[in-house]
Amino acid sequence: MPLSKKRVIFYSFFVLFLGVFSIFSLAHYQLRNLGEVKNLAIEKIEELTRRKVSIGEAEMDIVRGLSILLKDVSVKSRWGSEPELTAHSVRVVVKLLPLLEKRIEVKQIIVQGASLQVVRNASGQFSLGDVQKWISQPADSQLFKVLKVSLMSQVMVEDGSLHFQDYLDQPKDKPLQLEMNHIHFSVRKSLVKSPYQFSLKGEIPNSEASTAFKVFGAFDNLSEEKGLTGISIDGKFRLNPLNISRFQQYFKKVLAKNSGWLSIDSSFSGNLEGILK
Repeated sequence: MPLSKKRVIFYSFFVLFLGVFSIFSLAHYQLRNLGEVKNLAIEKIEELTRRKVSIGEAEMDIVRGLSILLKDVSVKSRWGSEPELTAHSVRVVVKLLPLLEKRIEVKQIIVQGASLQVVRNASGQFSLGDVQKWISQPADSQLFKVLKVSLMSQVMVEDGSLHFQDYLDQPKDKPLQLEMNHIHFSVRKSLVKSPYQFSLKGEIPNSEASTAFKVFGAFDNLSEEKGLTGISIDGKFRLNPLNISRFQQYFKKVLAKNSGWLSIDSSFSGNLEGILK
């Protein structure tokens, strides 16, 4: 007796469900020791950042694919006891098939609710480290290794914020304070265009309405020979009207010494050696 179409569809979906369930079950079995995964994550992040790292709970999650969810992540500042970077959660999405061979391969990293605190002291030093050295000698400063690890998979930051306190050329105990909120950032590999596509958008608070900005484009592969300054980059920059009075000291050569509003809608290309147009 031939099977009806409904039965064929039912059995097909049932077999598919069993296959997917089996793969997820085996993958879950491989990731069952979350305490060990958490300790490994702390060890690797501390190795890359050379900072003290703290992670709260670790749990399994399947909202965006099989993933390890690390909660309440913080990276201590090198200048004080307060954390330099905090995140509500870091979701590490893993590939299924390598897990069946007892290997963990990262497919995507999603950082949610990140907050970065940056300070520049009266001597011009940044709390993050020697920024000039990052660019000129990325291999020595560990930055090159951090970037290479990050770019191995798709990286996303959702609803982040940046808080910058600048004591350089400011009255004592009255730093210039700048903020960026609702930051969304992503880097992903492209199979068609340049190797990497990036997008960064967010808001700059003003006394009136917030100013939205967006930077997006593409850049080449990282190369230790070329360094960061030799990476070719092409993109676009859009900035809604921004009150420039707070930014006078950063743009003394290009902005007049008066208040006003600035809007930008432009494209750029070149590299970080200063060859940009």
